[in-house]
Amino acid sequence: MFHGKEFVEENRKEHWSPHHQHRRSSSWCASPAFLPDLLLDYQQGEETVDDHEEQAEETVAEPAVVFPASGTSSRPKPGPSRLNRFRNNSNMKLDLQAVKESQNSDSVVRGGDADVHLQKERLAASQKECSCILPYLFLAGSSVAQNLELLQDSRITHIINFVGFVCPELFPENFIYRTLWLQDSGSEDILCILYDVFDLIEIVRELRGCRVLLHCCQGVSRSASLTIAYLMWRKNQSFEDAFHEVKSRRQVVNPNMGFVSQLMHWQRRISLPSERDALQIYRVAPHSPYDPLYLVPKVEGPGGIELLDTRGAFVIRYMNMLYIWKGQECHKEMLSVADNAAFQLVRYERAQGPCVLVREGKEKADISNVWSELLTLSRSMSRSVGGRVARYDADYEMYTNTKMGVYTPPRLESGILINLQPKEENWIPVQDSCSSNSQR
Repeated sequence: MFHGKEFVEENRKEHWSPHHQHRRSSSWCASPAFLPDLLLDYQQGEETVDDHEEQAEETVAEPAVVFPASGTSSRPKPGPSRLNRFRNNSNMKLDLQAVKESQNSDSVVRGGDADVHLQKERLAASQKECSCILPYLFLAGSSVAQNLELLQDSRITHIINFVGFVCPELFPENFIYRTLWLQDSGSEDILCILYDVFDLIEIVRELRGCRVLLHCCQGVSRSASLTIAYLMWRKNQSFEDAFHEVKSRRQVVNPNMGFVSQLMHWQRRISLPSERDALQIYRVAPHSPYDPLYLVPKVEGPGGIELLDTRGAFVIRYMNMLYIWKGQECHKEMLSVADNAAFQLVRYERAQGPCVLVREGKEKADISNVWSELLTLSRSMSRSVGGRVARYDADYEMYTNTKMGVYTPPRLESGILINLQPKEENWIPVQDSCSSNSQR
């Protein structure tokens, strides 16, 4: 078996290196409120993280916003660099019993009418709160997202909406939106969108005076889970610590156990070298039938090369090295998303670049030694060029039909109209929109 640098000493085409200027994976939807000719050139005069957070802390006090309890600080504690996150395996410890007890204490079915009434009152009160988690990061439910006055009082500039089913983009003239479609179900995959959400939050953090709101229906499970995940990465926290920090700022936070399990698995994957070295295959696929043009990397497996399909692009991670496998019938958009997904693995999980582009049918020429190793880890010792995987058919058909304009999305009971047309995306707002926040 090959180890270390032997895996990268191949005759191959370098797809990119971690030092090049790479695009963000998921950007902010363009809005009339943020005109292209007034975009910030944020690379000029770019501030350090600490300078920005210090300035944000000076302006964070607002009557419409729910803040941490007295004596607590919303600024991240000094810690290791981003590339050294989660090296301490003790951070993996989670008292699941504490989480379960928290869920039980918040459950409306816990005995007695008084408990039910108290829970309803607490939940109702939270729907009017735009909870401040960090100076640039806020958490709320859809009621806040529909309250223009409250959003403006909280100085929100960007909104990530996780419930496109029930809440449309109501104020496109005032805010930059990104809408996703998440079910509050234990089987819903939140890891496939995790780093896109991180990218969006990080963009806001880097912009002077900007603030992002994450919201779902009640600000309890979906948006709360992504907020907890961001704190785990940004502040080098365990799930338990991040959970309690977010809950201290918004009492009704209560992720479903499926989301908890996924975040624990993610923490383990980042923490342990053995997990990073294991074979992982990600398939680029539509995230949702409600937004089939939004492509994300979905983990496939268990298995090996038999998971590859000629219609797609796949990110292969093995011995912590990265390879992008391109099928002969792959759409160029899928290759672009795979490219960026690999870059996110470098940024957020310390995978090793540069990435290697592998062409279907040319594997032995592109990565001969690595390919032979992957064959030994697969259920099949060979793979024919042009091979297809039947269980991917629905995804590829949905994407292709949408590109051709012949796909009809599922009907929503809420009556919200779904726009399947690709959006011109832009994530940097006009200067006045954010700088006015920093001056207030």
